[in-house]
Amino acid sequence: MNLNIRTDNVKKVRNSGLIPGVIYGKEFKAISVEADALEFKKVLAENGKTKVFEIDLKGEKHKVYIKDFQSFLLTKNEIMHFDLQKVQANEIMHVKIPISLVNKEEIEKKSLLVSMVMTELPCEFAVENGISEIEVDLSGLELNDAIYVKDLIVPKDVKVNVDEDEMVLVIRDIKMAEEEETDSDLLVPEEAEEEETEEE
Repeated sequence: MNLNIRTDNVKKVRNSGLIPGVIYGKEFKAISVEADALEFKKVLAENGKTKVFEIDLKGEKHKVYIKDFQSFLLTKNEIMHFDLQKVQANEIMHVKIPISLVNKEEIEKKSLLVSMVMTELPCEFAVENGISEIEVDLSGLELNDAIYVKDLIVPKDVKVNVDEDEMVLVIRDIKMAEEEETDSDLLVPEEAEEEETEEE
């Protein structure tokens, strides 16, 4: 991805089809930059917020990953600003990799619900071994089936920093889940009254 140093105000940058951002890192002074909106969205789709890629700034190559980005409230697909973190070739990255569900529609056809206990997996890996997501195939799962960290397919070069017996998700009955949510809502006022009574 090509970056240019930003010299105009953010409004003018956005009106030009560009996205304002900043690049920073260890022993690297923060620089305000701008990127082509379509190119940035493509890079984001390919790498997410955990995978390292290369950018070109003033003819120099740098390895970075998307540390953060902000979208507009009314148009979530439009990026407002981005942060790039520069990394060293020998650096070990500590990030939370998103968990992506595959074949979720098969669960929904059975009137079942995927209850996520964990949506991201804390991991560490060398810069060149990064991945953008961890896929979980839901096909064949039935009511009360669960997926644990030890069931996830993770590349051998990626170290998982959470207990392997931690639950990632469980398949629940959608009606029971809705009833539990309703019961929980009904308990809130009663609990509030009890707390007020105790305070008195």
